[in-house]
Amino acid sequence: MGAIGIWPLSIRLAASLKSARLKGSELSGRMMRTFVDNPSRSWYGSGIVLRPQLVGSRAIKILLSQGIGFRLKCAKVEFPCELLALAYSAQGQALLEGFHFFRIQIATSNA
Repeated sequence: MGAIGIWPLSIRLAASLKSARLKGSELSGRMMRTFVDNPSRSWYGSGIVLRPQLVGSRAIKILLSQGIGFRLKCAKVEFPCELLALAYSAQGQALLEGFHFFRIQIATSNA
């Protein structure tokens, strides 16, 4: 039906992402690997994909809730925590706003 990646970030990487000093495309597995077995307060949701025939259905809600639920059960989530995501399209922005993500900044054309 779809997929989502939810990755642990250091507090420093999360701050860089929120302040636009770091782009989502600059994140690498190596940057996140250190935190896979350690508690993390900052998480990055990326690569949200859904079968085209399921767009506009409940499928995205199921995908996100089950993906986040799995992370909460299996990962070492430290509270309070934050889930960060970047929207790369108007459709992505609408999706994040539909889940009440708080917008930190408006997209720029040089992203």
